[in-house]
Amino acid sequence: MSVCLVNMPYASMARPSIALGLIKTYLSKAGLACQVIDANLLYAKKAGVKYTYLVEAINHEHMAGEWTFAPAAFPEMQGKDPAYFELFPNIHKNLKTLLQQHRAYTPRFIRELADDVIATNPKIVGCTSTFQQNCASLALLREIKQKRPDIITMMGGANCEGIMGQTLINAFDWLDFVFSGECDETIVPLIQTLLTNETPIESQFEGLLTRQTQTIASDTAITRAAVEDMSHVGMPNYDDYFATLEQLALSDEINPGLVLETSRGCWWGAKAHCTFCGLNGMGMDYRAKPANTVLDEMDTLFFRHKINRFEVVDNIMAAEYIKTLTPHLSGDERHYEIFYETKANLKEHQVKAMADAGIRWIQPGLESLNDDFLKLVRKGTTAIQNVATLKWCTQFGVRLFWNLLSNIPGEKDSWYSDMADWLPMIAHLQAPRQNLIKVRYPRFSPYFDAPERWGISIKPLASYRHIYPLDDEQLTNIAYFFESTSEEPQANYKLETSYEFSQPGHTKLEKALKLWIQQYWGKQETPQLTMTFVDNDILIEDTREIATQPQHCLRGIDAEIYLACHTPIHHDALMRKFADNANMNNNFETALQTLQNNKLLLKNNQRYLALALNGKAAELPKLENFPGGYIKTAETLNSLNG
Repeated sequence: MSVCLVNMPYASMARPSIALGLIKTYLSKAGLACQVIDANLLYAKKAGVKYTYLVEAINHEHMAGEWTFAPAAFPEMQGKDPAYFELFPNIHKNLKTLLQQHRAYTPRFIRELADDVIATNPKIVGCTSTFQQNCASLALLREIKQKRPDIITMMGGANCEGIMGQTLINAFDWLDFVFSGECDETIVPLIQTLLTNETPIESQFEGLLTRQTQTIASDTAITRAAVEDMSHVGMPNYDDYFATLEQLALSDEINPGLVLETSRGCWWGAKAHCTFCGLNGMGMDYRAKPANTVLDEMDTLFFRHKINRFEVVDNIMAAEYIKTLTPHLSGDERHYEIFYETKANLKEHQVKAMADAGIRWIQPGLESLNDDFLKLVRKGTTAIQNVATLKWCTQFGVRLFWNLLSNIPGEKDSWYSDMADWLPMIAHLQAPRQNLIKVRYPRFSPYFDAPERWGISIKPLASYRHIYPLDDEQLTNIAYFFESTSEEPQANYKLETSYEFSQPGHTKLEKALKLWIQQYWGKQETPQLTMTFVDNDILIEDTREIATQPQHCLRGIDAEIYLACHTPIHHDALMRKFADNANMNNNFETALQTLQNNKLLLKNNQRYLALALNGKAAELPKLENFPGGYIKTAETLNSLNG
């Protein structure tokens, strides 16, 4: 075996690694023998799928997965359990015990896995590292290097981007090479060079990092590989993942999904970088595959694996796909279930087109329902546009993944109080599934790049110092998550992350949000606000707690105004619409106010939106059918909290 690629815990067990799948495609096409070992599945089989999932599901910021593999990677970190847990004084004893059990087992797992990898007789072993895979990857490569110094060790992935990658190669001498960026066009010639026992030179391979570069200035000073033309990006090979899944007999516990990539970068971020987003690393330039290529890849992967669910890992859906892709997925025999991240200000026809095409799972990046907040973080949308997106998605049965964020630099507490006042009006629309979430400052975000501009001072999350045996400068350079220097680290380990808020507006919104979540997701019957048409009248049924009465009959000017506000409309535009109406002067403002008083019409910054859905909403797809796969035996972290 020439090359062995390893996907370490805690990568999702429910889907294959697209990064390693792509590399296998490129190497195989070049005639180079390559095997992908899904060590995350091997670990889950031994440690238990549900117990592995419980660690996988913990908020990445807490670094719990990294902590469990830290002693396997760095023996000097043994025996330092109490200091880590001091960061989380409210952790339940059951969860604490679970994490300690994982931590005690990982050194043995690494030793056994290293033997298995070495048994394939590879010349090169590479690990992909994203989020909670760093320590596990470092542990494996260290063990392999100790047992077989002749094997070339490599790492790549999001945790190796820029200065993080250079810090890894400089700090850990068992790494031979680290790769920063997109390796699609570089990996084959690089591997061919290594297999001929030649020493690659950084300047020959864009993105390659070695210890030859000792001076680190910043992320932008580190070379990064990028693909300019997405037609050069292949289709991933997932055969090894599914073979392992079958071999380990995990089908009773894991319902797998397929991973697809249709674009890279972010077309919105290239215009206005959202202040808290670091997901694109240094690769913001947007590039998309042609729609026909996307269709071909979906069809090929479906026929190969007999799975019709696709999690698209793009950071934002290409705007042109509404016209070029969705028509080909609608009304045919494919019946694919698809997840996409999208822009937030979606129009009604766009959401319907996506729903008809099977794109019934989206993460639209709503983030807030306050105009000032949205402007400050550069979202390029408004609160009422976001509510309209909630309305369309609820109407057409598109399941949303979204959160309400808080604690951004420059915010006002009154923004949160204002949101809390009208939040009960949208109790019939899809609520988030988590409580109010504090914003962190990830690497590559504007907050990280220029903290002084935002009046903040930042430091790596406190968890890092309990994981890596590095000095402060190295920790700063290897960290992805940052927090304010004035913030005391404190959190609860729960699947639904909770925070304590001292400001009255934040507390008020948190209370209103919890009620919304409980009413929408926690009851058998969700609140309803629906309308039906009888001749020229509109009949409205209202079961929200805020309802002024269970039924309304809108007729005449009331009905006309309500229909005119079906999509967001500014007050001035609404006035112009009714300028020629004979009853305008006498009844318009009265009707407008009555609709607001009855909580049927939302007014926000001089814009209006009718809140009633047109008839009964389409059924949302079930969580267990999530396109990116589902852990059937999954328990929530709350099960460990008593």
